[in-house]
Amino acid sequence: MLSEQRNQQLNSILEHTRKMLDACGQEQWESLVSMEDDRRKMVEAFFVPAPEQQESEAVASAIRQMQELDKELIKRCTEARQACLQKLTNIDVGKKVSAAYVDNTG
Repeated sequence: MLSEQRNQQLNSILEHTRKMLDACGQEQWESLVSMEDDRRKMVEAFFVPAPEQQESEAVASAIRQMQELDKELIKRCTEARQACLQKLTNIDVGKKVSAAYVDNTG
């Protein structure tokens, strides 16, 4: 069983992770980077001092939730990255087509 303070810390970490998902959905990449840094600090602070034996079940459950949220976050970021790369590829192809047209008409 977690103390109220420890429970609040875990809930804050999970809520922060959900906000990271929201930031990803809104393509707020710079915010997402700083949010990840903030979350890392929150997690590190939670584990000092290390959880006690009786807290292990609650901590493990919160970690599993965070891992599931992280999987979704990674999926969304990967999809956004792929979409961005595709746009860049399309721009590059467009530049090459334009250059070829100018070369052949000039």
